[in-house]
Amino acid sequence: NSAMTRSITAALGNTGYFEVRDVIGTYGEGERLIANGTVQFVVTIPPDFSRDVVRGLHPKLLVTADASDPAATGPALNAIGDAVNAALLEFIGSSGVL
Repeated sequence: NSAMTRSITAALGNTGYFEVRDVIGTYGEGERLIANGTVQFVVTIPPDFSRDVVRGLHPKLLVTADASDPAATGPALNAIGDAVNAALLEFIGSSGVL
């Protein structure tokens, strides 16, 4: 729940592809939400993500998708990448982290 994570969450909500419904902290909850059809995508941000970005380690996010509609999944995954990159650039620029 760092400032960087909140910036990424806001950027995802601003894409037009996603409605950020909740920030969950329980392991497995995202997969359950996908399995029962509540959500189409879950973006998992590792606990040390912000620290690793600051250290220049290029941490990875995990995107879990309901791929039952492949035509919608591809563009949405691209939007996730664009949103995360934009959020990181904005965060780094405004905070002077790097």
